[in-house]
Amino acid sequence: KHGGDTNLEILEGEKINAGMIESFISSIPFLGEKRLVVVKNYIADGDPDDQKKTSAIIEKLPDFTILVFIETEGVDKRNSLFKKIKKIGKLVEFPLLTGGKLLAWIMRETKKKGFEIEEKAAITLMELVNGDLARMSNEIEKLGHFAEKRVITEKDIELLVDTTLATSIFKLTDALGTRNVARCTGILKALTDSGEDLHHTLFMIIRQFRLIIQIKDFLSHGVRKDEIARKLGAHPYVVGVTISQSNSFSFPELQTIYEELLSIDTKIKTGSIRTTVNDNRELLLALDRLLINVCQTGGPIR
Repeated sequence: KHGGDTNLEILEGEKINAGMIESFISSIPFLGEKRLVVVKNYIADGDPDDQKKTSAIIEKLPDFTILVFIETEGVDKRNSLFKKIKKIGKLVEFPLLTGGKLLAWIMRETKKKGFEIEEKAAITLMELVNGDLARMSNEIEKLGHFAEKRVITEKDIELLVDTTLATSIFKLTDALGTRNVARCTGILKALTDSGEDLHHTLFMIIRQFRLIIQIKDFLSHGVRKDEIARKLGAHPYVVGVTISQSNSFSFPELQTIYEELLSIDTKIKTGSIRTTVNDNRELLLALDRLLINVCQTGGPIR
């Protein structure tokens, strides 16, 4: 509308400072009425003192500049720049759909595209694709054309949807529950061989054990399955599967596993476990050691 990429600037928060932001927002648009400047993850990654300078700068934003701050992670709402944006700008949050809301979206999207899907199949699709609505829409389109005039089933999803990571994490957790070391290490190797990012694999393992701990704690306090689903924003089917997994671990075992996962995550961030784009051998070794030791002793390797 205002010159396309000519008047668009996208800045990465960790690479810029207040002076650079001031320079970009002050530049007059080229053959257009407006200039759009997008600053990504500056509140989360930027220097707090530098952000105070930016707070003063954006109070004098030129009429020809549209300034957008995008944060992909949660931010501290006590942050001075956040408070300034809230005061003089507009805040919009886009939380990922989860649980019943995500399931309802899948059912609506499928119907809107002219297809039908079984509820159980929709739940399976929800778990495999998670909150990525763009991918979800594409998967529904693919499944609908494959099924043609019949209802989309779980078998269709198993056949057509890439389930490598999501399915493998569930299988990995099950294998840990039965202390099947060969199966655990085999699943991890299969994930690595298929090109899955090990950092994301670690994140998914942490996420699953966090869910197991939460659900086991609810159960110990007599909370019903449907109430657990409501409190966690998860679908009852997912809660049911995780309840089954939680029965395989005691609280002390879960604490040990979670502490070791935290230790691995901390070592990555502090450089004790070295990882690069082309070399994740130390992370792979750490995960292998964790899986083996949980299966054999239930405690971390010292």
